[in-house]
Amino acid sequence: MGLIVNQSLHRIAKSVLVLLVMVASACVAHGQPNEFVEDFNDPNLDPVWNQDGDPNGHLGINSGKYNITDAHGVPGTILDRSTGGTSGSFTHEIEVVLDPHLLSGSGGTQSDFKFNSIGLNGVLGVVLNSHGHVRVDHNDYVSGQSDHIAGEHPNNIIIGYADGDTVKFKVVYYDTTDTIDVSYSLNGASEVSVYSGGGIAGQFGDVVTTSVNALVFKFGDAEPDQSLIAIDNWSLTAGTGGTPGDFNSDGYVDGLDFLLWQQNPSVGSLTDWEAGYGGQPLISTAAAVPEPSGILLLIAASAMFGLSRNTW
Repeated sequence: MGLIVNQSLHRIAKSVLVLLVMVASACVAHGQPNEFVEDFNDPNLDPVWNQDGDPNGHLGINSGKYNITDAHGVPGTILDRSTGGTSGSFTHEIEVVLDPHLLSGSGGTQSDFKFNSIGLNGVLGVVLNSHGHVRVDHNDYVSGQSDHIAGEHPNNIIIGYADGDTVKFKVVYYDTTDTIDVSYSLNGASEVSVYSGGGIAGQFGDVVTTSVNALVFKFGDAEPDQSLIAIDNWSLTAGTGGTPGDFNSDGYVDGLDFLLWQQNPSVGSLTDWEAGYGGQPLISTAAAVPEPSGILLLIAASAMFGLSRNTW
């Protein structure tokens, strides 16, 4: 009889836990920018893209890549699109071939390639100049500060890029910590970190819900050759991907992931979810919502989970 009662209590605890994690997750609003994936395989440019800056610098799509160049003395050549959605964790990636860009002399084509995301609180940009150096820029609308947060003289980040190489830049934003990870990879090799941390004044906030763009700008006239930038793949996805326990890849380890695991345990390890759920500032985030009952529910859920997890 005691065994039957114990099993019944565990079944009740499990059902209550499911309800509690659903309620707890609902108390925490996670933003999500609008997503896109573009491979430029269609010979006609999708009308969601805007061809701004120098009209002569837009060379169109060739062999599955969108090509841009820029002459000195014009405002730069920009390919951009509106984003929208709401601010939240995101992953922003672009893959390009720059040929020529460096040339063989010092300073190369005297050009910058820039990859930007723009939101209500500022602009976050990754730059590869024709010296072969990478930097990360942040224009913070809130504090009014704008400068490099990684790279640039005397702390140049040299990535070993050569004309004709394929370079991929990746920006991951974590809204729970308001920090970013920026990395690059060459010719499909492993990712190399460029920067991890906060913004120029500590915060980033919304740097994605207005638009994204890629541009080339020729800042000098000593070298007649112009950079040619071939954009191969470009994507913006919600969430950060790769976080243990984040089974739905939305950038959060929360009750929604637990429910997904309960429906299909093959999505991942419950141990990962436990560690990630405890490691994420979910309770502190929920505490910002002026509903004490939400905090109590989370505490109760954690306690019940500790009592019943060994029998699932």
